[in-house]
Amino acid sequence: MSSPATILLDTNAYLRLGYSLHPLLAKHFGSKGNRLKLRLTGSFLSEYSRSPRIQNKFPWVNQPEYINDRKKGRLRVPEASKPQIKRASNYLWQFRMDQGLTASRVDVNILAHGYVLDIVVVTDDKDMKVVGEEFEIQIMGVFDLLKLMFECDRATPENIKALAGYLEYIKDTPSITFKEDCLALIGGS
Repeated sequence: MSSPATILLDTNAYLRLGYSLHPLLAKHFGSKGNRLKLRLTGSFLSEYSRSPRIQNKFPWVNQPEYINDRKKGRLRVPEASKPQIKRASNYLWQFRMDQGLTASRVDVNILAHGYVLDIVVVTDDKDMKVVGEEFEIQIMGVFDLLKLMFECDRATPENIKALAGYLEYIKDTPSITFKEDCLALIGGS
């Protein structure tokens, strides 16, 4: 069996999905010929630790079971790719600056990983999407990933309802129609 294809989550995608679809990173999904795995870069924890607002909103991140899941889900980067990622990150950062976009250094670094390693990046950040589009980085939104996970039996209707309710409760939905889109996806109300 071939190794699973990688899908890289930005910080917000992980924070939106990680609680309701736990374990998120340790479980691969998809068909036998098209296995998929979700990953984070090593910068997730530093970004989380720098933001008291995010820490207060997502306190579950520091619970042992989620820490363990992230240990299993950290993106492993070949040594030969690290200098390329650094160069790409600098180049993408310059584009971001020239365009007056607000994507953070961590966001741009995630995009550089996607660019160099030719992997899908999951984000709902509009400025990350602009950079991704400009450099032909494969971008997928959280809802698109959720739809894929549902189609692959990785997310159940119950998971999706719980996720939609959770994100609505914490006021962090990726779009104003997210809950309705989720319910339409699973054929429920």
